[in-house]
Amino acid sequence: MTKPLTSSFSPTTLARYVRECLTTAIAATDRVIQRPHPTAEDLHDLHRNLRRLRTLTGVAARVGRRAGRRAWPALDGRLRRATQLVGEVRDLDVALTLVDRFLGGSPPSESNEDSALWTLRRRLRDDTRTGRELLRATLRAERQGGLFEEVAVALGGSITAPTTEAIARGLEEERRLLERSARRARKRSMRRPSPERLHEVRVRVRRWRYLSDLQDALQGTPSSTFPRRLASIQRRLGELHDRDVLAQQLDALDPNHRREPWARAFHEEHRRMRHELIRELKGLHLRHHRTVRGVSDRPAPTGSQPRARHRPATRRTNARHR
Repeated sequence: MTKPLTSSFSPTTLARYVRECLTTAIAATDRVIQRPHPTAEDLHDLHRNLRRLRTLTGVAARVGRRAGRRAWPALDGRLRRATQLVGEVRDLDVALTLVDRFLGGSPPSESNEDSALWTLRRRLRDDTRTGRELLRATLRAERQGGLFEEVAVALGGSITAPTTEAIARGLEEERRLLERSARRARKRSMRRPSPERLHEVRVRVRRWRYLSDLQDALQGTPSSTFPRRLASIQRRLGELHDRDVLAQQLDALDPNHRREPWARAFHEEHRRMRHELIRELKGLHLRHHRTVRGVSDRPAPTGSQPRARHRPATRRTNARHR
């Protein structure tokens, strides 16, 4: 017998949570627009808040009534473009930070000022400056164009459901879909690991985590039930992605840069981090056993079930039923 559903899964409560995410994203956007030189932390906060908003508004639209879903594709496209632009500028910031770390604060000299690392540093500084100007102009245009106000209106028209149980079941189904998506991305990345496939694992796990946080908040769970090990892997995959971006920039700038001592140190650290994460992902089971209160958890798809330990007995049983 399941426990009775609480009112926390009502459309009003769900809308309130998503609107709080919207308010946080608006504040982060305005902070970047208003500051002539937004910091790397400003961009990081904005990137995270826009990604969370995209995930949760999409979930809310799918869980709600069909009548409120028509506006979401266009709005999601605008949010996606803004998020991608923030991410590109943030990648430049992180690459510049990594370059400065390997330079160790040493000033350029006649012997090294033309090296790939110093050349890349000058290019990154120019690109981050130009990227910030373009980003602030784009965000200002979206604010003046009423992007967030349209998102708020669409939320009011979509987060409705006939019953509290329908909301709870819809969120649980979304969680299962995101969980299976993360498992498939992990499986693909293990068949042929590549920066793109490992980054896709990170993206899928991150969306799953955002939804898990939403369910926890609606149920009043005191702390997140999202697996800590998976959250740690998500963070480390982000650090690996930062190094993947820098490695690609270095290779494009000077394919022969690997002969330099700093390059050997960087690429050795990069390889070690990548191998450790791949090894950990191979032994990781992306299965999160949880049930929303009052909503029974259905069995996972057959393909995700663990193999039976007693194979001989299973075969004999199957033979008798043929």
